[in-house]
Amino acid sequence: MLLVFFRFILLTAPVAALILWLRWRSKQDGDPETLADDMRILRRRLIILLVLAAFAAMGIYLTDNRKAPAGQVYIPPHMEDGVLVPGRFVTQEEAEAFEKQQGMVDLARDREGEDGENDDPDDQTP
Repeated sequence: MLLVFFRFILLTAPVAALILWLRWRSKQDGDPETLADDMRILRRRLIILLVLAAFAAMGIYLTDNRKAPAGQVYIPPHMEDGVLVPGRFVTQEEAEAFEKQQGMVDLARDREGEDGENDDPDDQTP
């Protein structure tokens, strides 16, 4: 729910800034003293709007829980025995076992020989 609130603020902030600017522009032909007061009010509102947008952006960044735990690898969703298994984070050993089970190969490891040299004759990289 909190993320929805933060994203709502970020989406509505530019629209609110545009409305404030258009209101100020429509009053620009008026009295210079009134214009100065309106400009002060406009600045305050824009500063408040920027602070709210910064708060919302920080809130979204800090509540993002989709980051991988340290030392873990993401395994994408896949089918096992006709059942869709959702993506998840696992240890490096589990990921390697999964790759072997699925018949996946690491192309970078396959191209290099045991001495670390590139054995592909078509690859001209130094």
